[in-house]
Amino acid sequence: MTTPNFHVLIVKTLPATNTLPARVSIKSERFKQSVVISFNHDIDAVSPTIETAVAYLTGKGFEIMGKAEGSDHYYLITNTFEPIK
Repeated sequence: MTTPNFHVLIVKTLPATNTLPARVSIKSERFKQSVVISFNHDIDAVSPTIETAVAYLTGKGFEIMGKAEGSDHYYLITNTFEPIK
């Protein structure tokens, strides 16, 4: 049996501050990169953080295979092995 490789992305909500609105952080351990994007308040979903990240990534050509929850973050699983920037 061959176990497939995937690219795992760590997604976190960055809360609003005195000077910045809420944002979403997406981090790729594989490429040692991270990107911070605006939180999409128009998304009506159970998990708008994940949906904001998925919309950003699919817009960049990523194919999202699955998701998972951590203690203070989410994981997105993709078979796209490209930098996130």
